[in-house]
Amino acid sequence: RRLARVRARFLLAFLALLLVARVLLLACGADVHGYGEEFAKGAAARLIVSDLRAADGGTGIPLWNVPYVLHEGGGTIVTLAKAALFLVVGPSVLANKLVALATTAATLLALLAAARELFGPRAAAASGLLFVFAPDAFLRFSLLSLGTHFEAAFFVAALAALSARIALRRDDRARAWFALGVAS
Repeated sequence: RRLARVRARFLLAFLALLLVARVLLLACGADVHGYGEEFAKGAAARLIVSDLRAADGGTGIPLWNVPYVLHEGGGTIVTLAKAALFLVVGPSVLANKLVALATTAATLLALLAAARELFGPRAAAASGLLFVFAPDAFLRFSLLSLGTHFEAAFFVAALAALSARIALRRDDRARAWFALGVAS
């Protein structure tokens, strides 16, 4: 039980550090505010929301034909996440950035889990610090919600963490196998 509290504090500390670092970057104007692909997915999300709210059925475009770059499964997920946030906070740059922050936080948590499972807690802490205070290009990408390569790192880290847990017999439950299948 004590170990669970220590792990929770560890994760919360890194999430707080990530949030503070990214908010400081935004406050310093380091963000890529006008990235076209991010706003294209936002426009697709806005179309989805307007169709949901339309009394007459909206545009009539089936969800699977909304132009959110169909070859990107991640782009689809990001678009749907933006649509959900648009329903809460309205179609805005804030919603775009909240989705970016959520995917970055999920990637950080998966990285911490993978590093801890494969190399131990010190490696997890070092990986977390390197993730939070990464080179400039990485930091800028972590402030975009595209559903492309940066967010795909979540699945790579999740697969590594879950595979290690199962292979090292730290978790043989069906739940771990199911999570591995979903991440795959």
